[in-house]
Amino acid sequence: MASLVSALVVVAAAAAAPASGATWSELAPHTDSVAPIAARTPDRLTCERYPQERDFVESQAWWSRTPGASGTDFGHLHVGGCLPERETIRRTQRLDIRVVMQHNPGRLRYVSLVLKGREYEDTVAKSRGARGLSCPHGTCVRWLSFRLEPARFRAGGLQEVRVRAFVDEPDGNEMHTSINWQLHVRNGKRRDDVTRRAYLRGKGWYSGAGYCEAAYRSVPLPDGAPRSVWRPFLAMSWDGDASDLPVTGHSVRIDPDAHHGMPGILVREGAGELAKPVAIDLERLAPGRHRLVLRSDCRDPRGSTNSGLLSIHFDR
Repeated sequence: MASLVSALVVVAAAAAAPASGATWSELAPHTDSVAPIAARTPDRLTCERYPQERDFVESQAWWSRTPGASGTDFGHLHVGGCLPERETIRRTQRLDIRVVMQHNPGRLRYVSLVLKGREYEDTVAKSRGARGLSCPHGTCVRWLSFRLEPARFRAGGLQEVRVRAFVDEPDGNEMHTSINWQLHVRNGKRRDDVTRRAYLRGKGWYSGAGYCEAAYRSVPLPDGAPRSVWRPFLAMSWDGDASDLPVTGHSVRIDPDAHHGMPGILVREGAGELAKPVAIDLERLAPGRHRLVLRSDCRDPRGSTNSGLLSIHFDR
């Protein structure tokens, strides 16, 4: 292909809905193969064997019926993967992306890879390999891989990458979710760092409701295990765009699993916005892999709630 950034192989097999009590990792078994850029195939969930430090981060969009109201409910849409967040890249990188639909009767249209700088925004790849995926019951998973090349960024320095997934819902509306993150690009071009909202963001979007966003502003993500008391700056707040509904509720949890009705450990929850450092006591957690999940809710007058979530995996 003429484009230096192109979608690679899409794995055809979907994961079936897991049995009750299944762990998060069991949603995406390692049964497929994607041609690696490096000699050793990376582990797409633990983020091991990539050429630099990576963190598994995911954005989620939820469109759910507001309690006591009579709106529609179209479940969840997730997009995420092992991201070289705030790392430096000088050569072609493999970017493995997981798409999850849960109790969502819509049909996936495509997943796009977007490069953004201070004065440009380029959609450099659209993968339609999982086009038509629908999951009205249970949980369905697809993996996609992209090539991320420094030469395709129009500038060097701190640049932004956005991964977006789009679903057409049965009522004619659209749901999409996107994850925004930054990395340091060394490509011989003029340095022109991004400055506008240059932090990690997970966003849910629905027709007529706009974006609902959850953000982790304490960049970069910690390499290795956070300290026993973790104090990141978290934000679940309206970004000022008139097309977006106001934030009506927020929550911060450790290890929730909405797919199986597990609330996890509540850190903070309340009405309206939250934008401040939050102390998270990690001493109560067992050693191993955990998830910090930020959720922003934006109630819609049609009787549903548009939610944007950001999920960050970390080790304790």
